[in-house]
Amino acid sequence: MARCHNVDPSLVALKRQHPQAKYVTKIDIGDIRDRQYRQCFEATRVHERLSFFSRLGPNLYQLSIFRGARRPTFSTPEMKHFTSVAGLILETAFQHETLCGEAAPAPRHLNLEAIERLLKFLPGGLSRRECEVCSRAVAGKTIEGTALDLNISRTSVITYRQRAYQKLNISRQNELVALVHNMRSEYAQATPPRGCTPDTAMQFDGA
Repeated sequence: MARCHNVDPSLVALKRQHPQAKYVTKIDIGDIRDRQYRQCFEATRVHERLSFFSRLGPNLYQLSIFRGARRPTFSTPEMKHFTSVAGLILETAFQHETLCGEAAPAPRHLNLEAIERLLKFLPGGLSRRECEVCSRAVAGKTIEGTALDLNISRTSVITYRQRAYQKLNISRQNELVALVHNMRSEYAQATPPRGCTPDTAMQFDGA
């Protein structure tokens, strides 16, 4: 694996650019000059790979989509679309792997207290209970699971969610996830969220 990382065109480009936020790139089998690494693609009949990269602290997270030799290449419009939704795709992947118990960075990534602190800095001024409900929505909990967790009724969970969505000017759960992801990306780039003081930023760092 270490050798492959050193000859993978996407990872080589990533090391040169040192992006701090999301990064989307694709390679096809013709881009791979190393013969042994190219054989990995040939053996599995992979013609092209689209990769999403994101940094979680010191860790680099990669999500890849593959196309076989008989399928058409990723078009320019498709690449633009994937780039525009890369943050949401990565966030969804983080949640999925966390819920499956397979993601190494999950403890830091989906700490409910950290998500609640991020929610407090979103424009709209969410109440404490709204932050508690929304943090569980971001973590992938169902309405029923949130109700049991907070010891409130299912109707109350729905009401708090609707109020929060109105304040944030959104209408769906995936929009809430995207807002939190963008806020976290701001902090990851060493830019504290709007209204975040240096003392509060230190709290985020230890989340």
